[in-house]
Amino acid sequence: MDLSALYQKCGIDRLPLDPGQLARILGCGLVTYEKFCRDTGTDLLTLLRSHNPDAFTHMLSDGPVVVYNRQKPPGRRRWNVVHELSHVLLGELSEGAAEARDLAADRLTADLLAPLPVVSMCGVRTARELQQLCGLSLEAAGLRWKELCAFRRGENGEWNDSDWTLVRHFQPFISAVLDGFSPQSTTVPVY
Repeated sequence: MDLSALYQKCGIDRLPLDPGQLARILGCGLVTYEKFCRDTGTDLLTLLRSHNPDAFTHMLSDGPVVVYNRQKPPGRRRWNVVHELSHVLLGELSEGAAEARDLAADRLTADLLAPLPVVSMCGVRTARELQQLCGLSLEAAGLRWKELCAFRRGENGEWNDSDWTLVRHFQPFISAVLDGFSPQSTTVPVY
């Protein structure tokens, strides 16, 4: 999937990514477990036993709805919602090899929340800085930090045209970060 085209189509040009903005572009609803239970008459404990305790996607006649657990920490919630939206983007809401689908959705989620060319150009120096810049959980930031270090060492090959297009798309944001702007000074809903 061409991330730069996706970001341009969605009008996303800053981090942390707003999952609600992405959901609106994709035509997906977002609801909490509690609201889903109220709307469907389902007991919360039953729901938690029968579905992923973090988030899941429910198909309605008018499109998918991401149902998420708002009791999770903010960085984890952001990951969970974007992970479910990644399944929608990949067209993987059908049955089949669940493990392979989840791995692909995890890869896309990491790329959406912390695009390596962008965070590299922002001069991120630690996993903690990556966590703050991208609104990740500390665990996700630690894993992505390792990938960023490998990316900077060129272990994934040379930068390609898509990488540079992504950097150009995010250039105002990158410049603001390098000039001392803190993404923590803005409010992006976590959901």
